[in-house]
Order: sequence, then structure tokens, then C-alpha cells
Amino acid sequence: AVLHTLYQKSTIEIGDYVTMGASHLAVIEGTNITVGENSLFSSGVVIRSGDSHSIIQDDNGKRINASKNVLIESRVWCGHDVKILKGSHVYHDSVIATGAILTNSGQYFPHSLIAGVPAKVIKTNISWLAQRVD
Repeated sequence: AVLHTLYQKSTIEIGDYVTMGASHLAVIEGTNITVGENSLFSSGVVIRSGDSHSIIQDDNGKRINASKNVLIESRVWCGHDVKILKGSHVYHDSVIATGAILTNSGQYFPHSLIAGVPAKVIKTNISWLAQRVD
């Protein structure tokens, strides 16, 4: 995994027993990315707490894209090419399907299958195992 802390007072915390393929985590502007224990990440996963550049409101010159913390609770499985963007909160025992893009406006819950662009819960009351079951 590639971890980028681009500003002081920004942190990336990764819990115990996390398996992470070729992923990219970038945290900026005093925000945090937290990944809970026993999580599993495929390759191509991107987690970002900010946009890296400013978006300014034309009429008043104020910045409108503040960075926000990202929280991924324990036992989350992320498929290939998942994007988890600023302000997202992924609850424990969830699965994020390949190619999903999570945003801070998504409504996510524990024990959920999350998919799509933008991502949404498509099934609840699920769990997952790292090993295959026949």
C-alpha cells in the first residue's frame, strides 16, 4: 500500500490483521483515515480524506471543499478498484463491491453489501468469510 500524509497533524491508523493489496491512502489538512482490524482490501483501493486542490465559490471567493475524516470500522472487505472518499463512514462487517465509489453523502449500515457509483446499500444482514465455503 502507498500511504501519503500530506500535512502535519494528519494521521492514518490501520488496525491489526488488515490485509491490503496495492492500495493508495492519502490524508490531508489535519484529517484522519482509520481502518479497523481484520479488514481485507483488494488491489486498486483508494481512500482519500480530501480533494488535494481547492474549489472556490465564484460569488464570494470561499472554499467549498473542506477535507473530512474517513472511518472504516472492523471487518470490512473492499473489492478491487473501490474508492472511499472524504467523510465516508463504513460500518463493521460490510462488503464493498468492486468499482464502488463511496461518498460522505452515502447512507451505509453495519452488515451491508455496498455497491455502485455513487455507492449505496444493496443488501443488508450479511457477513463475510475470507475463506471459500462450498
